[in-house]
Amino acid sequence: MKLGQLNSTEKKKQVKSKGFTLIELLIAFSISLLIILLIFSIFRLSSRSYEKITEQDEISQKIRVLNARISWLIRGIYPYKSINREGKERLFFLGKSDSLGFVTTSVIPETGKPYDLAGLKWVYLFKDSEGLKEKDSIYFLEENLEGNEDGAFVLDNSVESLSCEYLNPVDNNWQDNWDSEKEYLPAAVKIKLRLMNKGKIIEIPEIIVSIRTAGMD
Repeated sequence: MKLGQLNSTEKKKQVKSKGFTLIELLIAFSISLLIILLIFSIFRLSSRSYEKITEQDEISQKIRVLNARISWLIRGIYPYKSINREGKERLFFLGKSDSLGFVTTSVIPETGKPYDLAGLKWVYLFKDSEGLKEKDSIYFLEENLEGNEDGAFVLDNSVESLSCEYLNPVDNNWQDNWDSEKEYLPAAVKIKLRLMNKGKIIEIPEIIVSIRTAGMD
């Protein structure tokens, strides 16, 4: 074989060798890209799952706190009566479809606040544009029974709605409002709350609390 032919054959082999190497690089790059995309997808899925679990835990904790606070306050309801402007005895209980006011023995003396040190305090629960609010007062005034909201603090700003029902111990039926002129308390109070979380409405389980002093004179 002539020298020129040998050189031509060697060059073709070199070209073929370089061509296979490029294909191998392309295949390796494609496989690497697929692996990276797979890892990224798994990481993204794991991240979303973690965020969802964390969000659910936060909502569950919020529901537990609200349930515990509201139940504790209602369980301490006391049938406090006073004489109104007309000289008539009146039970200090305000039961509406969207708010609730009552005198309770559920206090925390450790706070050092006057209404917690007194042993009895007026509590008013309602919802406005800032969320679910609570007003505590040491004074049992006629204006309290009119739903005075001054000095209230926010319990939870994610509460979108509040509705209340009252169990009449006479006929054992639930009703939307409790007549403030009644001489006895309802047998139980049912609270329904809806939360707003990231644009989604969350219906939480009803809070039903029995009133131990219901029907007392």
